[in-house]
Amino acid sequence: MAEAQARVTRTGWRGFVRGLSGLILLVLTACTRPAATATATLTLASPTLSATAPPSPAPTPVTFSTPQATAALPIPPPLTVDLPAEVRTLVLLGSDAPAPHLGRTDAIMLVFYHPRLGRASLLSVPPDLYVYLPGFTLQRLNVAYALGGWPLVADTLAYNLGVRPQDFALVHLPDFVYLIDDLGGLELTILSPPPPMCGDIPLGTHLLSGDQVLCYLRVREGEGEIERNARQQQVLEALFLRLVQGGNLVRLPDLYRTYRNSVETTLGLEDLLTAIPLALRLGDPGHLGFFRFSPQALSPYLLSEQPRVSVFLPNRTAFQGEIQDAINYVLTPVPFSARVLTLEYELTISPTPTLTPTPTQTPTITLTPTPSPTLVTTPTPSPTPSLSPTPSLTVTSTLTPTP
Repeated sequence: MAEAQARVTRTGWRGFVRGLSGLILLVLTACTRPAATATATLTLASPTLSATAPPSPAPTPVTFSTPQATAALPIPPPLTVDLPAEVRTLVLLGSDAPAPHLGRTDAIMLVFYHPRLGRASLLSVPPDLYVYLPGFTLQRLNVAYALGGWPLVADTLAYNLGVRPQDFALVHLPDFVYLIDDLGGLELTILSPPPPMCGDIPLGTHLLSGDQVLCYLRVREGEGEIERNARQQQVLEALFLRLVQGGNLVRLPDLYRTYRNSVETTLGLEDLLTAIPLALRLGDPGHLGFFRFSPQALSPYLLSEQPRVSVFLPNRTAFQGEIQDAINYVLTPVPFSARVLTLEYELTISPTPTLTPTPTQTPTITLTPTPSPTLVTTPTPSPTPSLSPTPSLTVTSTLTPTP
């Protein structure tokens, strides 16, 4: 813990924007990226006119590379889902190796979002899902990026989940310690006992350090992949709400410029600048959904006894249906609440990254005359009482109005 805090001290503000903040912000930036528009080209083959329109060209069939090695199990055919054109997709990857090294992606989330309706859903995909890597063989999903980078990840998801994401973002999980500690910790509600290797974290709401949060979202006991996915989504949601509340989104341009060299992505700064309105809409309850596969969609499979290696096989019917559920979530319009107005107001009054003059107190008090009488707290008496020549004593007291 002391070593992690020392690293945070050395990195300062740069540490704040590394790690998961980059992942969250890239969710926001992608959600406003416009879909590519097709352009039609007219070609005249001959000057003769035809009474009938030429047939439309058949869609180009999607092909995948053949395996290079014999698989331990039969390779299933490609999966298909119903993905409307208006729904955009992004995949978020968390690498277990420090930058710039390649490693396994122990956090994989598919993001579906509908820019017009202002809804998004995040589907956690098990890293140990045993799938076909096109051009290779059956293997864990978490090795696809290390073997073939973003192109292989896109092909693998298209083959096995029926979804080819338009964009991706990869961050390195060890950087989470920097992020959480610079935030002063992250408050999480622990509803079930965390893995013992994460230390003594009691049930209830607690402020966790960076090391504790990193362990909390990474460690899996046995085949408890569903529980790990739930913890990852809990951490991601807490950090997302932390960013969209209180006007923190005003810092997005500076944050992007700071962390862009530590995140591998297809997104650019221009995508970020148009993301703020949708980010505020996703902060409204009911517009950002979290999904993960159920036990009915995944079957544990033992690859070897010595050493013991187990993976998950998709049960295709349930697996396909739960992917479709995450897609359908963003297709249903939901009205916005006053919460959006609150987030917009917080953003409007939030301090800007540049220094602005602030009013200071001065010792001079300016009195403003009003038509109503003003009470004077300290009346000024006339000169001290005087004795008249007569035997009687007369005391005169006159109030003099203050200037």
